[in-house]
Amino acid sequence: MFDMMGAALMAGENVKLTGFGSLQVRARAQRIGRNPRTGSEHMISPRHTVVFTPGAQLRQALQDKVAPAKGSSAVTAEDTNLPAG
Repeated sequence: MFDMMGAALMAGENVKLTGFGSLQVRARAQRIGRNPRTGSEHMISPRHTVVFTPGAQLRQALQDKVAPAKGSSAVTAEDTNLPAG
């Protein structure tokens, strides 16, 4: 399955996963990057990257499951059922 998805993406096709979302290849232009430690600038070469767009069902399920409390935008360990720390 993943081999077929990879082949489709390499051929420039979009991959749609019903009820989950879609994957597509997008071109990123050449741009100036900055080393955060030293502040020096350097050119980042143009490249292609895979972009995931969640489908409506996934967005709705996530919104229903992980709705932040009023006045808070942070997700805590309790919200995700993950151990704290």
